[in-house]
Amino acid sequence: MTRTKTEAISRTAYAPNNALIHGYATTYRWDEQNLLAALSEFGALSEEGQEQLIKCLVQAFSRFQTAATEGITPSQQRNTLKAIEKNTNFVLQQLKERSVRMWLTVAGISKEGKDAATINAESRIASDRVSDAIRALEDLHSRARTAIQTVSKHIAPGHAAT
Repeated sequence: MTRTKTEAISRTAYAPNNALIHGYATTYRWDEQNLLAALSEFGALSEEGQEQLIKCLVQAFSRFQTAATEGITPSQQRNTLKAIEKNTNFVLQQLKERSVRMWLTVAGISKEGKDAATINAESRIASDRVSDAIRALEDLHSRARTAIQTVSKHIAPGHAAT
């Protein structure tokens, strides 16, 4: 490509091929706006360039999906996610007790040779860590529930939850 042609393309406003974007988005069940946003990050591209970039995205996405689920059926994914959801729920139920949170907060804080200010500072840090861990568990629990719903959509009828 010549320098003049390159400069002309870079000055050209991005003109997406909506039919191309719609076709690939429909085929791969992608959100058209997300695909359009990804393409626009690369600036003005010819229709051939847009299609070539989309094909690269398809290939990368396929590799990711294969690596992420290699040898694991949707039912196995769902069962694993259900176990995570069940276990995080159990831990969260245990942590509802204020005394349990307090035990975790004071665990490992030694009072020997420390003044009250130092002990209080360590307690605040420990309390923040326990709170952060609880929030992380709540997030993990929520993500597991969402993932269960998502993977359940890919399970063939007749393969009910176990």
